[in-house]
Amino acid sequence: MEIPILPQTMVAQLYKDITANINDYTEDGFTQELLSSCKSIPGTKIPENFSDLICYDDKKSLGQLDAENSLVVYKSLENITPYQARDERILSAISHVFLAKLAVFRHKISSDGKEKIEKIQRHFFARSNAGRDIERYNVVGRLWWHGYFVDRCREGHDLDELVHVLCTDTDFRQSFIERPGISIIPQVALAVILCKKRFDKENPSNTLFKGRKENSPNRRWYKMINLSGGTQLYAAMTSQELFDLFWGYMVQIAEE
Repeated sequence: MEIPILPQTMVAQLYKDITANINDYTEDGFTQELLSSCKSIPGTKIPENFSDLICYDDKKSLGQLDAENSLVVYKSLENITPYQARDERILSAISHVFLAKLAVFRHKISSDGKEKIEKIQRHFFARSNAGRDIERYNVVGRLWWHGYFVDRCREGHDLDELVHVLCTDTDFRQSFIERPGISIIPQVALAVILCKKRFDKENPSNTLFKGRKENSPNRRWYKMINLSGGTQLYAAMTSQELFDLFWGYMVQIAEE
């Protein structure tokens, strides 16, 4: 079937009525009920059993789940554009109709009161005043963008492998996603991901990428990359040249 899209008025009404509909936001809520109100996007495809393709294994880490589900979402939503992947009418339709179970499971939307309302607003809808929040919070948008970021920069490398490198370590992923300067230039993004891949392979169980404080090793590494970008034209460099440069910074940080 084609990817659904809700009318903007209905999205606004759903958002307004979250409190009144609070008991419907469960793993089984909002399936076919909303689908009849949706239009569809010509030329696109979404599996009718989309929710069944998702991994819900609670024995896996959050990062492992996100990696696997990012690949499922990215590959399942055929012919959707980056512009459409930021459209709240589309993301809300998919979130409510197909991925309510994932939203409740992954983001632990089970408590009552204000906390549940805030989680519903964040993960079922796609509105924010803070730039890239759509790519970080909406249950379907965040996963699709992980796949897109990797696919647009991967050159000849394996998509599945690099998505796992990006997503499995949640601290590394957050640091990556919150720096638009890195993902804007594809070869920079690829070099960063390949550095992570090599360092993990050579240093199993390392903690270099753990931590989200300003003085954590991975954030110091990103700062070195950013500072170097002020004196070198990254857009004119190859991914291999950038890898060599960034790898030197990583070794320096690891040896401190």
